[in-house]
Amino acid sequence: MKYLALSLFMCFGIAGTASAERYECNLKESSRYHLIASKIFFEVAPDGGSAQIVDGILAYYEQSPATANKVVKRGNTLRVEWRLQQKKGTSINIHYSLKYRLDTGKVHVSASLPSFDNDGRAVGTCHVI
Repeated sequence: MKYLALSLFMCFGIAGTASAERYECNLKESSRYHLIASKIFFEVAPDGGSAQIVDGILAYYEQSPATANKVVKRGNTLRVEWRLQQKKGTSINIHYSLKYRLDTGKVHVSASLPSFDNDGRAVGTCHVI
């Protein structure tokens, strides 16, 4: 499944441009709720104003790729935020925030569920693909 998502991501990336930045992140979640996938792929548009995200959780809920709500690059830090929302069946609303340090390759991802105490945090590394 992850290879299918990756291949679709690579084929249907942002405008298919060669200058878009594509990253693969390997993560280890520190909470027991399993809200964050162990591998996340994201692509930032050449202008830096938009991004798309692919991971196993988004693929499971058929919302892959997700479009980022917010992309901010300040110095050596890139922040990407997106949501997973599903209304049919089980109602799901998860807010994700990814903070990537371009100089070190380290990444921190957090997931929060509004109106619940449960949250998830993961750390790891990313590299350009």
